[in-house]
Amino acid sequence: MGWPWPEDFPETEGLLDFFNPTSVLSTAREIITLWVSRMVMFNRYFLNGRLPFKDVFIHAMVQDGHGQKMSKSLGNGVDPRDIIFSHGADAMRFTLVQMTTDTQDVRMPVEMVCPHTGESFQPEFIETPSGHLVAAPTQQSPKDHTKHMVSAYGAAAGVVEPSGSVPLARNTSSRFDLGRNFANKVWNATRFALNRIDSKSLQEIDLANRPFIDRWIFSRLEETTNKLEDSIRKYQFNVFADTLYDFVWHDVCDRYLEVVKPSIDDDPEQQMVLANLLNAVLRIMHPVCPFITEALWTHVRNATSSNLLGIELPDAEILANAAWPKIELGQINSPQLFKDFNSANQLVALIRSARAEQGVKPRQIIDLQAPSQVLDLLQRVDGFVEVLAGLGKTQSVSKEQVENSSVLTFEGAEIRVSGLHNEVDLDAQKTRLQKLISEKENQVHGFRTRLSNKGYLENAKPEIIEETRNMLASAEADLEAAQRSLTNLD
Repeated sequence: MGWPWPEDFPETEGLLDFFNPTSVLSTAREIITLWVSRMVMFNRYFLNGRLPFKDVFIHAMVQDGHGQKMSKSLGNGVDPRDIIFSHGADAMRFTLVQMTTDTQDVRMPVEMVCPHTGESFQPEFIETPSGHLVAAPTQQSPKDHTKHMVSAYGAAAGVVEPSGSVPLARNTSSRFDLGRNFANKVWNATRFALNRIDSKSLQEIDLANRPFIDRWIFSRLEETTNKLEDSIRKYQFNVFADTLYDFVWHDVCDRYLEVVKPSIDDDPEQQMVLANLLNAVLRIMHPVCPFITEALWTHVRNATSSNLLGIELPDAEILANAAWPKIELGQINSPQLFKDFNSANQLVALIRSARAEQGVKPRQIIDLQAPSQVLDLLQRVDGFVEVLAGLGKTQSVSKEQVENSSVLTFEGAEIRVSGLHNEVDLDAQKTRLQKLISEKENQVHGFRTRLSNKGYLENAKPEIIEETRNMLASAEADLEAAQRSLTNLD
């Protein structure tokens, strides 16, 4: 770059000042002393104390399934082009981001792809004179034992020459399956959602006037974007990927899209809420899945014809140039909203578990009897539980037991679910309740022991102690309800 006399090389003038200093150096730990520290010392000595970078990101080392460093000479690595061929570019990118766990090394078991059948399989390994475990130079096709192939190690070591009849096999890894599944999930969910959106322009929509599910999903979006921004600032890229995965897969696809299915076709405002949600999702996914999101962007952009109050999604022709979502929901994003969601989600899990125990089909509607506080929760969450748990009629608990009903314990209250099966096994119900009582007794004992410990009360933070007291009260209420349910069965 022309140092130290750039005037002698006109084409280099300004290059050093443009590229040095930079902001971040990404490197592995084995050259911290050999290269990173020397860069700092040379810059400070020759450039009047200048630092060459502000941050150093020390990334993990990727090892094969045997804990060996990936190496071309050992043929135990994966070619990015092979992963793009088998899984897709976004699947590879997302998986690698998720594997970036600070300085802790990560293992990636390497499999082989049979060039004759296209199926992956576990190759036969041998030990080299240096003590490394590598794929044997020649491998047999797992489906047709008359056909053979050359491993990456066999070709790199020059032991076997690939030919038309004995071709070179590609390497792959099942670690990339998760990224491929995630990309497919987003693609299919977006296509499904776009078919439910009629792109009519409406006035600006106020989320405060929308049902629970619409307010909740954008509150989760605000929470998610804040966590994503924080993880980027801290270079916690695996946290970025895991946070994104949890929000898009579970909250957007498994919960929001399922809950709005019965109502969205007749609710133009909800269609625009969904369009804005997809618009924001593609923006926050773009850093780790740039190709699939760019392919979907034009369609989602055209579907987003109305704005939401408190949500800024400036238009852009190309997603790569689109701004990060700016979300300011104010009082809509309240602790009570998330408290209601947590309770409703626990109730859904409880009812789904009961359905699974009785072998009830997903489309079969069941009925619920519950006390007033549970019915009030159902009303506040606007059909969230009914849709996800497959509930039909909901009513107050009556003194008369509904025939063939199952007794469940939820937040210290006794609820009854009917329609699970023609004949409910009372012995199975008693066994389940006895197991629940034992678990709650252990929890109560643990919380009481902790709260009777003077050291804990003196050293723990007040909010932690208060949280323990709340968990004790909740466990005691659940224990009492389970004991009452068991008594009623007797």
